[in-house]
Amino acid sequence: MSTSEIKLKKEREIIELKSRCKKDFSFFCEKIVGIGVEKDGVQKLILTKKQKEIGDDIVKLIRIKVMTMQALQKPPEDYVKTLEKARKTMSDVNFSEFQLKHEEQYLKQIFKDFYNRNKTEKDKETDDEYADKLYALGKKKLVSVMAARGVGKTFLAGLILWYYLYSYDAQVYVVGPTGGQVDRAFWPQINELAQHSYRIYGSKSVLSGENKIFMIGTREVKSMQYKEKSQWGSTCFAKRVQIDHSKSQEDQKAAVSGLWNEHKLVVIDEASAMPDYIYSVLSDSCRLFSQCNLIFSIFNPNRNKGFAIEGSTGKLPEAIGHHISAVGCELIEAEKVEQDKLKYGEDSPYYRVSVLGLPPKTDDGAFISFEWIQQAKQRFALHANNPDLPLTSDPMLIGVDIGLGGDKTVVASRKGNFLLNFDENNSADSDEVEFFIISLVEKYEANHLYLEYTAISASICQSIQKKLSATMPQCHVHLIKPGGKANDNKFDRKKDELVYKMAKSFENQLICIPDSRSEIWDEFESELSLIQLDKKRQEKDGKIKVLAKSNAQYVKALKDATGYSSPDKTDAFAMTFAHDYDVQVAVTRKNKNRFKDREPVISGRYSWLN
Repeated sequence: MSTSEIKLKKEREIIELKSRCKKDFSFFCEKIVGIGVEKDGVQKLILTKKQKEIGDDIVKLIRIKVMTMQALQKPPEDYVKTLEKARKTMSDVNFSEFQLKHEEQYLKQIFKDFYNRNKTEKDKETDDEYADKLYALGKKKLVSVMAARGVGKTFLAGLILWYYLYSYDAQVYVVGPTGGQVDRAFWPQINELAQHSYRIYGSKSVLSGENKIFMIGTREVKSMQYKEKSQWGSTCFAKRVQIDHSKSQEDQKAAVSGLWNEHKLVVIDEASAMPDYIYSVLSDSCRLFSQCNLIFSIFNPNRNKGFAIEGSTGKLPEAIGHHISAVGCELIEAEKVEQDKLKYGEDSPYYRVSVLGLPPKTDDGAFISFEWIQQAKQRFALHANNPDLPLTSDPMLIGVDIGLGGDKTVVASRKGNFLLNFDENNSADSDEVEFFIISLVEKYEANHLYLEYTAISASICQSIQKKLSATMPQCHVHLIKPGGKANDNKFDRKKDELVYKMAKSFENQLICIPDSRSEIWDEFESELSLIQLDKKRQEKDGKIKVLAKSNAQYVKALKDATGYSSPDKTDAFAMTFAHDYDVQVAVTRKNKNRFKDREPVISGRYSWLN
């Protein structure tokens, strides 16, 4: 066999392979990425039933859209003549209506012809039913996947990206609520899938290694199938799209405008945090039948509204929805699911969102809603890579819940409107606790220290105040009596006033808290979610009071969720709201326009954080 014949044979094999991949998602995953393939020394990756189901839906939608796109690119002569005649005799409005109807009839006939050519004895539906079904599917723009944590949603999105790039020489745009989200999760995933392909297939891999046909960069994947290196990625690529949420709504929309291409896929990572107005722009750019355009969104449902939720639950007509629960998922051990169910409770926001993959219930009884907590985490992530925030000039505040009476001592560290950390000490020895607190004050160079002042903690508070006045006079020590009189007489106690101000910082979208899956932050989130007002007290005299530790039902719920009966973390954090401080952005050449024209705008000292 001559060299040219060998080359021609190889090209035919590639065409046949691509053709098979276009029709079969599981085949692509196995033959190109190595999913499900066993090899010594290489971890076997599997495709779950739900991942296969969603991948098959993507393949089906793309094939329908390719069929309609090709049909409209080269329509028969009589189709064109009918439209030309109608254009001459009809008004613009009537012509638009006629064109849509004429297009629908034409495309349905294409579907009928396809069905009649390929139907088997097993196919019982009529060609009209088949055509109606495919036409309805062709009108879909969005595949929205609502999922629990750890069920492989980012893994699936990475596979779909590679499927579309490889099979169709397409353009893929990856959009996330923050650049860090794409950096930390999505981009490493597509890189890992390429590396897995190489570990399985070696030099035969097309995703990685010496014979790869794609170049993975830090912000872009480029196709290398061009004659000149300068042309790499010119028509086939995957790109990250950065949205600067500190800019105006119109500027954010502009970042995702103009993404036009015959073959286009937009992947929205953690879509529940993406504003609806961004989705609207992306949706409007997707042509229904004349181009193969699709949006694929994945998210953990930490809120109960928005396009992603509506799309996954069947409330958005243009979407196909999917749901992946950890219950029954091949990637999650049943024992872990049962442990979380017992620890957090079946109706708890954490279990619903993280394990069941369902949005939180409307928590009318909660003082701080689950959605507010998730928004605070998203704000922290949004600003995580911003060197300007928090500013050096922002006050460093430390709140301490002293637990000498049997509870642990908890220290909350807050810089401006950023909750940074919780530190804990289980000692009952006053000298050890005192040293622990002073060490943290020095470590964080605190400007203000708020100590819980009770009969049990009085001596240690006075000792700390005396020592710091001598060693750190710049640190103002405040002794807070939780059961004392509030500044505003609408509150029953000082603690109620502090918790109320803390809750308002969540409601008004001011405070930022880390999004960490560590136990200490899960406990803090549970504590926040369980805070409730004492409605009986409000009905009695109008006073605002949160349920106290003397309330048996509240204590039981807290113990079931966290394993302990005292909300030490929220008590410590609430201490830092004893006073108001100006937290502002320094006006520098770099950031003076950063927060102009943002919507919505909260007036006052915290407007920069909204």
